[in-house]
Amino acid sequence: MKKYKLLNTITILLGLLSFVMIIALGWFTYENYDRERTLMENNLLQEAEFIRTSLRAKLLMGIGGDLHQLRDYVERLETSPFVKHILVFDKDKNNLLGDEKYTYTEYPDNHNEHQKVNFDSEGNYVFTFISELTIHYDILTGKKVEKSDQGIKYTTVIELYANEYYEAQREDIRRALGTGLLLLVIGLASVYFIFVIRRYYSVNVHLQNVQDYISNVIQSMPNGLISLDKTGKVETVNRTAVKLLGLEENKVVGKNIHDVLPNCKSEALGQNNSEKFEQNVECHLNDGNTIPLNIISSKIKNEIGEDLGTVLIFTDLRELKSLEKAVERSERLASMGRMAAGIAHEIRNPLSSIKGLAQYLRNKFEKDSEDHEYASVMISEVDRLNRVIRDMLNFAKPHEPKLALCNIEDIVSHSLKLTESELNEKKINIILMNKDDLPTVLADSDLLTQVFLNLFANSIEAMDENGTIEISFSEEEQFVIIEISDEGSGIEEENLNKIFDPFFTSKSTGTGLGLAIVYRIIENHNGKITVNSVVNKGTTFIIKLPKSN
Repeated sequence: MKKYKLLNTITILLGLLSFVMIIALGWFTYENYDRERTLMENNLLQEAEFIRTSLRAKLLMGIGGDLHQLRDYVERLETSPFVKHILVFDKDKNNLLGDEKYTYTEYPDNHNEHQKVNFDSEGNYVFTFISELTIHYDILTGKKVEKSDQGIKYTTVIELYANEYYEAQREDIRRALGTGLLLLVIGLASVYFIFVIRRYYSVNVHLQNVQDYISNVIQSMPNGLISLDKTGKVETVNRTAVKLLGLEENKVVGKNIHDVLPNCKSEALGQNNSEKFEQNVECHLNDGNTIPLNIISSKIKNEIGEDLGTVLIFTDLRELKSLEKAVERSERLASMGRMAAGIAHEIRNPLSSIKGLAQYLRNKFEKDSEDHEYASVMISEVDRLNRVIRDMLNFAKPHEPKLALCNIEDIVSHSLKLTESELNEKKINIILMNKDDLPTVLADSDLLTQVFLNLFANSIEAMDENGTIEISFSEEEQFVIIEISDEGSGIEEENLNKIFDPFFTSKSTGTGLGLAIVYRIIENHNGKITVNSVVNKGTTFIIKLPKSN
């Protein structure tokens, strides 16, 4: 853009300079014309003065009275190409010398040393010089004038050709007009080029803005984009592709795509002949990670259909895969929930009869008898089965959350108080890292209390005495995050994907519904729960709940 601005400035200055030079040329031409006219008139006047002086000298030398000799002398003077006529008139305006066809009436009234330039009948420029000449004798008779101090006055008319002077002036004017016209053309051309350059500059600015806009659009795309030339070398790569594929932009451009992603095997990256090709692949990145990708390749062609290269669009399928798994899990849990509800209803009624009969028999037997003890065990087992059935029903048809603004730190503190006796019994140390100005969440405090009680119970059961439970709070974009870490026995890696499934448990006791209910409650709050665990080192549950805003 700088060179366009410089060129525009130079053109403007050239145009202004041309117009200034035109004005200056006009002024100097006028001054030169006026000066040459004055010089011309002075030269003609000097020449006329010289002829008049020469004529007067001849008359004073005494050739007066001999008209033939005077006429010969005048005719010799008229042979000069610059002299048209030399005329002498007496006081009565009679033509004494010169062409007799000229009369004084053709000239203005007598004025001493009158001079004028005009056209003659032949179209010549003629300088006319009229002056008085005083002689002390009569030039016709040669007789001296007596008793007269002033002498006889004669009028001389000298006409000189001024064509060469005016032709030189016209030539100067033509040259000035030619130069002025040239400068005018240069000035107008400069004005034209100013508009052209401004238009060119405007078009280039517009094209640059369009290019920047397209570049920003490409860089801001949520999908990765890489463009290749005809040989498969990388031309451009956007930020999303750099981040998604773990690339370094300055080290990618100019390399072949197979050298950039050597472990990502896809026909979309090859030299296929399809106009458009789409494929889902598990792409092995250079950093060792593997991610699911949807790759679309599309040919780039010019207006006549020639192949210019290929554009590759990379879509990260990790979130989609996660959603698919979540949907699959939800469908599986819903199916298991419906089955569990049916089973629970079928079992609950017989259990009520069994418990009633067991209570009746226990009351019939002696308290210390073996039969009384058996009846008590039957009642205890029926109660345990009823608790299992209650959990199954809670899982199958969870309570709809009664949402209200909640302080998540208060809910966690309340849950810790409810488990205080179990914590003290095992001498569990609690590290609670509260966060200032933690946003509120829109949640059901009773259901979240059930979540934390279940997680705390699992941590307490997984640890020996003098263990530690660490609870921290943070926020991330639209979520409040709660992390609960313990120093328990951990979870086997192959079981991490199963612990939220109903009826899955690695403990000798338990229904396997606790964490499934926890997952369902968090899910009903539009939240997320994940787990990280290392065997013999501990487990961390990470809960994300939406902020109230």
